[in-house]
Amino acid sequence: MTALSIFDNQVESDISIVFVHGNSCDKNSFIHQISDEIFQDYRLISMDMPGHGDSIRNAQLYTLDGIRSSISNTINELNLSKVVLVGHSLGGHLLLQSLSKIQNVVGILIFGVPPLTSPPDIGSSFLPHPAIPSFFLPELTDEQVTSLAQSYTSQTDLSQIEESIKNTDGAFRSTLIQDVGLGNLLDEVTILQNTTIPVCIALGEKDPLCNLSYIQSLPNLPLWKQKIHIIKDGSHSPQMDNVNDFNNLLSQYLKDLA
Repeated sequence: MTALSIFDNQVESDISIVFVHGNSCDKNSFIHQISDEIFQDYRLISMDMPGHGDSIRNAQLYTLDGIRSSISNTINELNLSKVVLVGHSLGGHLLLQSLSKIQNVVGILIFGVPPLTSPPDIGSSFLPHPAIPSFFLPELTDEQVTSLAQSYTSQTDLSQIEESIKNTDGAFRSTLIQDVGLGNLLDEVTILQNTTIPVCIALGEKDPLCNLSYIQSLPNLPLWKQKIHIIKDGSHSPQMDNVNDFNNLLSQYLKDLA
């Protein structure tokens, strides 16, 4: 069995939505989606990545191959008939990295995610921000925790995100970036160009980390409605900052898939 902790409402539904959170967050990042009545007829699954939330602390799972396997095994063991993946920030990158291993995927929505080439062009895909180094440090000061939380959301109450950051195994962050440096990152642009499923890419209007121009420049992506969806007043976490617009976007995407 998988070592990952999940929330699962266990509703019987033809379509299941699987949520994967960002770096140093946890499954509670999607509390506003899981609790919304418009999604209650779907099976809803939100997972803690290795080293996050209530999932196991095991450095062997913190490599890209370990993460890809743990995510795909967690989903596949549930025997879901139709899977819609929803990935935030690093969670979106890791879903793209795992896409070929996950069974019965019919849709994927990623947000706060500039799809990366291999090797990644970090300077083009991300905007300069003082918090970016903290995403890959094993130990964080209180000031770095706050800066990291502020890069995620425009909300004034950062307590939930700060607690999630502090609860994350710092070895996950440092091991992941070392593995990327070894060349083990799959080319996410190529993965998207080769998929046959409609891909929904969204970005908060005020995202301080992701470069919209870079995403718009990527050729031949199978985009749902042929565009990048901008969520008004959203920062890097529009599922928290503008819950109504984000949930409406996800709901419409699900209806189109159905």
